[in-house]
Amino acid sequence: MGMTKETTGLHSQMQSMVKEWKQSGQSKKAFCAERSLGYYKFNYWCKRLGIRSRKYAGGVKSSFIEVQLSQPSQANWMEIVYPDGRRIVFHKEVGANFLRTLLN
Repeated sequence: MGMTKETTGLHSQMQSMVKEWKQSGQSKKAFCAERSLGYYKFNYWCKRLGIRSRKYAGGVKSSFIEVQLSQPSQANWMEIVYPDGRRIVFHKEVGANFLRTLLN
């Protein structure tokens, strides 16, 4: 099944948007919110175009970043979200050593 002019145009448009996102240094959510794009549709196009994680944005590999809270959290759960959208949710407090072991 070949591409029609309409799908070819959309494909080109999404390639341009993904390129713009990669150059922006923003997260996908921030990029989409700023441009009123559907986050899940944009994520679909990133995957379709072979852009699986932020490690491709600007040629920088994904790494841990320091998180600074403005005030201590009282939450009794925690969530880790990977750049490719995978999530790990903890419904109780976990220690740093456990996380280090889990993530290595």
